[in-house]
Order: sequence, then C-alpha cells, then structure tokens
Amino acid sequence: MALNRKKFLNHKADYFLDVDADSESHLDTKDPMNSEKETRWLKNNHKWKILSFLSLIFAFYFSSRMNSYLSIDLNASVPVRNNQGSDSEKFTIRMNTFRRNELLKLSIDSISKCPGIAQIQIVWSDRENEPPDMTFFSEDARNLVVFEKHVTDSLNNRFKPLLDISTDGIFSVDDDLVFHCEDLTLAFDTWRSSRMTIVGFSPRLVTYDKTKGLYTYHPGTLSAWFGAYNIILTKAAFFDKKYLS
Repeated sequence: MALNRKKFLNHKADYFLDVDADSESHLDTKDPMNSEKETRWLKNNHKWKILSFLSLIFAFYFSSRMNSYLSIDLNASVPVRNNQGSDSEKFTIRMNTFRRNELLKLSIDSISKCPGIAQIQIVWSDRENEPPDMTFFSEDARNLVVFEKHVTDSLNNRFKPLLDISTDGIFSVDDDLVFHCEDLTLAFDTWRSSRMTIVGFSPRLVTYDKTKGLYTYHPGTLSAWFGAYNIILTKAAFFDKKYLS
C-alpha cells in the first residue's frame, strides 16, 4: 500500500508544533524541580523527533531503491491453455504433513467446509507411522480426503503426485495453516483469471545489489509492510497442475 508521504509529513509537523507549544507553556513555572523535569522531558522529546526524522529518511531511501531492485515485466503475455478434459470449476488440495496429526485434523476439518474442492490429497511421507483412520476427520472431510503415501521423506513430495488429479487448479498448503473460505475462493478466482501464474498467501521479496552482485532474501514482514514481492511460496498457493512432475 502506497503511503501519502506529504500528508504524513504535515501530520508529523503539526504534532511537533503542538508539542513545542505545550512544552513552552510548562516553562513558565517558577519551581526549580519542575524546570528540571521539563528540561529532561524536552531532551527526550527532541530525541524522539530525531528518531522519527531518521525513520522517514530510511523509508524514502528504501522506496526510491525498490524500483531498481525489482525487474518485473508487467507487459508479459499470459498463454491460454485448453482446459478440455479437466475440471476448471474446482481445485485439488495437496497438503503436506509430518507427525502433526492434531494440526492436520484442525486444518482439514476447516478447509473441507469451503466450496470448490474436488479432492484433498494428504501427502504422507512418514515411513514409520500409518495415516490416521478416516473417522479421525469430520464428516465433511471424509468424502474429500485421500492419503498419498510416499516411500521417501521429502518436502518435495508435494510436487510428485502419485494419485490422479482431475483439476487444473492445485492448492498446495502446509498442515499448520487455516483459511477463511472467502479468502480461499477469492484466491482461486484470481488464479483462474491468469492460470499460468502462482497466486498465494505467502509473498517474499528477493533483491539484487548491482554494485555487489549479491541477491538478498527478505522476510515476509518486509513484503507485508511495503507491499513489494517477486516470489510466492508454495506453502499456501494456487498453481497449474502442469508444474507438478
């Protein structure tokens, strides 16, 4: 979300003026103790002013550098694919899990109430333990859930389907995440408008420093604060099934 910096600065300036005016009124007192307190208060207040000013400078600098870091082709054309032979009105969920059955149940029971789900494929990579019985899940979930058992323990198993997938749309998600159905439907509809893209809930930003020739991976808080990203993590994302191996 872009900030209205001019309005923000004016607001900060008014705040500083109000503080100054208020502080001057307090200086009329004759009490030496009060004068000492007011002097100490003014010093601390000036420190906060300096910190606020430096924070603004950092924000302006970072924003000005952002465009040079990012290289996104907004004019790139999106290829259109033929959806014949697959269900384009629904999506398949592929959920990674590993020895967190209570979290798995919470996530499955919640997401199974959402519309548009063709199937929930639980990617089971635990070679030492068997999957829980279907009665472990809610009645809504039992008709949707299937277990996909792998012989290797790898996070990449989510990209290696062993079961048939009847839909073009895939929602890849971890077992510790819960979503509102409205958000899930909005994300799916957004993906359907541009099927060759990835639409998800975990954006990240990678920047490139031309002077040093180095890439930097930034945490999700930076994307959330500045609204800038060029990566979507597949821990909670829609994409086309053609990207699965």
